[in-house]
Amino acid sequence: MSGRFADRHRALAWLEGERANLVAVITHAAEAGPRPIAWQLADQLRPYFYRRRHQPEWEAATTAGLRAAEREGLAQAALRHGFFLLRQHAGDIPAALEAVHLALEGYRHAGFAPGEGAILTNLALHYGQRGQMRHALGWQQAGIANARSLGRPISLGRGLNMAGLIHSYLGELDRALVCTTEAIETYERAGHRSFVISPRSNRAIAHHALGRYEEALADGTEALRCAAAISNSTVRPVPMRSSPGSVATPDASTSPTRMPSGHCEEPGRRATRPTRRTA
Repeated sequence: MSGRFADRHRALAWLEGERANLVAVITHAAEAGPRPIAWQLADQLRPYFYRRRHQPEWEAATTAGLRAAEREGLAQAALRHGFFLLRQHAGDIPAALEAVHLALEGYRHAGFAPGEGAILTNLALHYGQRGQMRHALGWQQAGIANARSLGRPISLGRGLNMAGLIHSYLGELDRALVCTTEAIETYERAGHRSFVISPRSNRAIAHHALGRYEEALADGTEALRCAAAISNSTVRPVPMRSSPGSVATPDASTSPTRMPSGHCEEPGRRATRPTRRTA
């Protein structure tokens, strides 16, 4: 068969039709070899299983992949990262946290800094969604430092935006403005103007909470303009495996915003090509 599909819809249709066979290939390779096929395929299929909510197949593939990666430290970390997302999705929080800390340890031992950064962001989201904002902020600040050290503007912008949102929850509105402003500037310098929608929206909320209604209106209006421009454009932004931003959602409850759902999964795809820290 061809190695390419005409469009994503045909690729997705193929995955849906071959899902059971793909899991069977992973399971067989984990037992009989070649073992790298098992853990590489399990890791590559993680976003598909997650987004399509194929939890039984996801668990079977991840379990077999982890078994196949027994002597591969970096691969084990990537598969444990997948287990964190799987267990979190299933609501098994203790097992999810055990897996994510093992993944973090594995990424650090392997020197795979992008994986470490993804885990730090995942932990910030995990604790933020549970209302543990100060804990979430600590993890996110570590993620920001990671992104700065690697020179990764998208990861840095995402982390700064999330930190700004957390500061808003904590009532630290001036800090929220600093973080969201730097996120906007980071994306613009890197040429990712479409990504500024989220931090502009979050900065508008911080301005509004401070009574700076003109500034809030200006940011909100610009966010809407950018969103409309993207919607009407024939050139779409390149899809990403992890969202470039986390948008604060207005809530009718006593809290002004809700934490976003989702996770950061980008580095798993590069698990076979580690980027080590430089001294």
